[in-house]
Amino acid sequence: MMKQLIIYVLGYALCLFPNLLPATAWAVQVKDYGVEVAPTPGSIHWMNESRLVFKGLVAIQETRPTQYPGKRVGKFATLDLKTGKIEWYGEFTGQLCVDGEQVAYANDNRDIRALSEKDRFWLVRGTLHSLSSREISREELQGFDFSLACRASSELSPLPAWTKGKLIKRLRPEHGLLEYQELQQNERVSAFYPAKLYRPGASQGPAIELPDVFKSRLQAGYRVNFTPRYFAYKKAYLINTEYWVSPLPDGISATLWWLYPDGRIEEALTYKRDRNWPLANEIGVMPTRNGILFMGADPSLTRFIGKSGVYRYQQGTSPKRVVAGRLGGGFALSPDGCKLAFGSDDRFRIEGNGQYKLRVINVCEGEQK
Repeated sequence: MMKQLIIYVLGYALCLFPNLLPATAWAVQVKDYGVEVAPTPGSIHWMNESRLVFKGLVAIQETRPTQYPGKRVGKFATLDLKTGKIEWYGEFTGQLCVDGEQVAYANDNRDIRALSEKDRFWLVRGTLHSLSSREISREELQGFDFSLACRASSELSPLPAWTKGKLIKRLRPEHGLLEYQELQQNERVSAFYPAKLYRPGASQGPAIELPDVFKSRLQAGYRVNFTPRYFAYKKAYLINTEYWVSPLPDGISATLWWLYPDGRIEEALTYKRDRNWPLANEIGVMPTRNGILFMGADPSLTRFIGKSGVYRYQQGTSPKRVVAGRLGGGFALSPDGCKLAFGSDDRFRIEGNGQYKLRVINVCEGEQK
């Protein structure tokens, strides 16, 4: 009886505090830069291999309302990884994007305006040494592409007339357009998959027909994500086919594909999921230059760390956690594919709001044993 009780207590403790387990065989050094990032997705971006831009949180003394509890405001900031120096710029409340040396972020007055005032919006753009702000309309803000182009819709080439009625996704401006087509899965459900690629300036005729790798998966109940993620080190986009059913059936697999700007498609990863996995979706899978990482959350969604953290995936084995902690503020891979930046709260039990500290790991320097 006593032996069973000890086993039960140890098992329960490991569920709550999995950091008590021995370290994984893939050692990575975690660098904590002592600054808190905003919990909203997309708060972290790479400008180049040695410089990060992010939305940091700073405590204030004023009693005016803020977007974040605890009298904190979001500020645009940069981190030089070579020196560890952090530079702070102006406050901002909206989205952030980076395109080379150009940055853009949005502001609004919705947290501080009087009830009688209207919503107002500003866009801050430029290089780090020459940022300018101008007031814009809600429509202009909604038309700004913060995902791939980091440009206003008015700065992008208008979609050709022949795209009317088609489901078109813009890629980076130098790569063109991606057309999704519909596949009827059953009488009530249809799904869409990437079918054609149009190079910049191309007409409807010389479209690149993409290899037919998606239809069989859609017919089996899978879905294809609508937002390809661009990875600079691969010079390719990551497209995922995911089985969107809850609860997830045991042993179900998901496949990620590389789409190259010349229309080639190659398999990046196929992995099996089961109910013992931490919660993760296709957005949280990160193919690095040195292995596959994914961002996991504890399925119990308690205040304890549980299974939350950054994991390494190896084909045919269970995922191994390399960094423990609740994740927030988004995550970003450096252009060289080696460094992952993310926000994490590694307290065993989180009381109140999350405190997501900016951390970076370099998987190309990790010692594999």
